[in-house]
Amino acid sequence: MSNNKSMWNKGVNLMLDENLNNHNISRLFSLFSCLAMNRFEWKNLPNEISSRKIEKYLYKYGQVLFFDDSSYGLLCLPCSPSSGFNVYGSPLEFHVHGIGYDKDVKREDGIRIKSNDNCFAMKHHMLYYATKIAKCDKAIDVNVTQQKFPYIVGTTKQNELTMRNIMDKVEKDELTIYVDEKLNMGGELGIEVAQLNAPFVADKLQEHKNNLMCELLTLLGLNNTASNNMKKERLLVDEVNVNNDEIKMYLDMELKCREVACEKINKKYGLNISVEKVQKDIE
Repeated sequence: MSNNKSMWNKGVNLMLDENLNNHNISRLFSLFSCLAMNRFEWKNLPNEISSRKIEKYLYKYGQVLFFDDSSYGLLCLPCSPSSGFNVYGSPLEFHVHGIGYDKDVKREDGIRIKSNDNCFAMKHHMLYYATKIAKCDKAIDVNVTQQKFPYIVGTTKQNELTMRNIMDKVEKDELTIYVDEKLNMGGELGIEVAQLNAPFVADKLQEHKNNLMCELLTLLGLNNTASNNMKKERLLVDEVNVNNDEIKMYLDMELKCREVACEKINKKYGLNISVEKVQKDIE
């Protein structure tokens, strides 16, 4: 028997396969990462620096440094504190890095751009929700699969083939199956059939998944009307407005950090850089 055939014969266990579960986490993480990295657009940047790269670095590292390098000109690269702090807790020096590039830059020689006030990398949030939602996906798949296997059959070795044929007909959705009367109710042949009756909870799990998606989109500051549509039908207008305000607040917190950096960069380097939200405010 080939390895592939053996794998697909695992049935429900396939749903619990660690490799498949990790693949789904990676799939969701990649999808959520793209959402997170495409919420802001930078304009009037120097030719060497792109909006995509700034947002990618902010997403992965939580902070970047905009500075003028004597060899490369203006750069915007990931950074981390490297040498002490002032009385307010601000770093005195940053270590910046890129492909084949490592350098320590003094605080006054560059402008730090923060993803948020805590410089917390958004990728950690995305991994958290990718893991939670993948777990929910796995539970839904297992529960749906369990609906197809409602019987445990206990029988003698002599009657095993007969029962296999009967259960094959059940699997093929035959509406009427004729058996010898001795098989009825266990009869004289030592046959017992137990119905598992696995409860169908996939709908509740799907609702839980939708709630997780709403949490994720709210955290990203993105409109979650589609994911939250069923719930919104039961909400009052004031409750909907509160939810929309929360979504806007999350995005505005991150926008504020970027706008502050723009002001400092423009003042220090004589540029006209700006940043704005890709998604317009929710009405």
